[in-house]
Amino acid sequence: MSNTVSKFHVGVYGIVKDGNKIALILKGRGPYTGMLDLPGGKIEYGENVEECLRREIKEELNAEVDSCKLKTTIQNSITYKENDEEIKLQHIGIIYDVVLKNNAITSVNEHDVLESKWFDIPKIDKELTFLAKVGIS
Repeated sequence: MSNTVSKFHVGVYGIVKDGNKIALILKGRGPYTGMLDLPGGKIEYGENVEECLRREIKEELNAEVDSCKLKTTIQNSITYKENDEEIKLQHIGIIYDVVLKNNAITSVNEHDVLESKWFDIPKIDKELTFLAKVGIS
């Protein structure tokens, strides 16, 4: 018998573009495993939203933010299985348009990121998270 757990997640994410390319990460765990997502993540206690964005871009793209501008907020509800639990997640994303200092990113393999790289928007062939869909629109 599985248990059902309800979770609430608020994160900040960056849309990083260079012409027709976008910097995305490949998720390695959680409800979006195997999907392409915007770089970003959970706001830590005591951290403001832009500090979180800058930290997450550094962690997931190994890049420095030059400037950022709030684009939108979006939410999604998803149910997924993790171990023996059914998890109902309400996910709120605060999304920024981001300009990097030198437009260079380095692929990283971090706690839930399998890789990060530039993707040619017209040629993306992997499933996108609801956040990434905002980024390529």
